[in-house]
Amino acid sequence: MLDVSFSFFDPQPQDYHSIKLLISQLFQGDASVLDLGGVADLVLEQKLVGSTVKTDSGEGESDEKASEGDPYAVLTILNLNVLSVSLSLSPCTRSKRGSESLTTKERSF
Repeated sequence: MLDVSFSFFDPQPQDYHSIKLLISQLFQGDASVLDLGGVADLVLEQKLVGSTVKTDSGEGESDEKASEGDPYAVLTILNLNVLSVSLSLSPCTRSKRGSESLTTKERSF
């Protein structure tokens, strides 16, 4: 039997690479069209929104030491209406309707 304890922390700058990796795993094949580093920065810039999930030893380990570990998961929300101008999320925020009208304009020339 494996006994694992999890702790939840606000995303911290030292979590940048882990968050970037987790985002790339989430989007898999579509990750190549996203600015993963930029999305990780957006996650880190949001104060008090989201959590990282990290393991601790459960043996009286201090929260400070546990917070230094690598996250196994990240939970967050990105408001695409507010962040629609972000270049990092532009592939996610482009509307299909808007891209169709652009294609139509390009064809008319």
